[in-house]
Amino acid sequence: MTIFSEVNKGVRKVDGVSLATGRARFTDDFELSGMLRGKILRSPHAFARIKRIRTARARALPGVAAVLTYRDLPRIPITSCCQTWPESGPYDEFILDRYARYVGDKVALVAARDEETADRALSLIEVEYEVLTPLFDPRKAMVPGAPIIHPEKEAHIIIPVIYRPEINQVGSLQAGDSGYASLGDVDRALAGAEAALHRVYHTQFASHVPAEPHCSIGYIDEHGRLVIISSTQAPFHVRRIVARALALPIKEIGRA
Repeated sequence: MTIFSEVNKGVRKVDGVSLATGRARFTDDFELSGMLRGKILRSPHAFARIKRIRTARARALPGVAAVLTYRDLPRIPITSCCQTWPESGPYDEFILDRYARYVGDKVALVAARDEETADRALSLIEVEYEVLTPLFDPRKAMVPGAPIIHPEKEAHIIIPVIYRPEINQVGSLQAGDSGYASLGDVDRALAGAEAALHRVYHTQFASHVPAEPHCSIGYIDEHGRLVIISSTQAPFHVRRIVARALALPIKEIGRA
């Protein structure tokens, strides 16, 4: 009989006591000397192009250290798909972009001396949008003539799948082509099956329910490295994505 050391035995959660007693520290509990508060202005539209964005009033507000829009940042395509390397998602995102592709997408960034000032600065940013037709059905998104969600030329993918942004297709596998996975003959398999069940299922948006809000802290340490304290379960993915977004060598980014 196999004797297991861990299986079928109670294991004490390493941080259980600190969480239960309230002694655990989350990202938002850290306060650094001279720390600025960052806030994001988000889009109210599901799909829109920014025609004009005025930030002069927000920049002039006392206590505001910076107001950034897509015009202030280098245009480096990134992917926020936190998988292992090579990343499976397309490089079709930017820190800030001229397009907003969902309600809540990033439009502008503000850094200020405190949260109240940052919120006030956000309210002073004026944005004029060209509201575009959004897509909510993946089948309709691939119909010829459908709005193209990612028209940018910089978008690309690094894994061996067929990437077709012109029909809003993130990736597909094509049987028989060299370098692509073979899926076999699906129609033949279904025709020869004893029974085939065809159903369409819809479900709501799913999200993690962490014990802390999504937030991050960044600072430059004594060695000149960017150190990130973040509410994430994938620190090395964050490190890789941030390095690319900021055009920094990955060795210059650490995590506390």
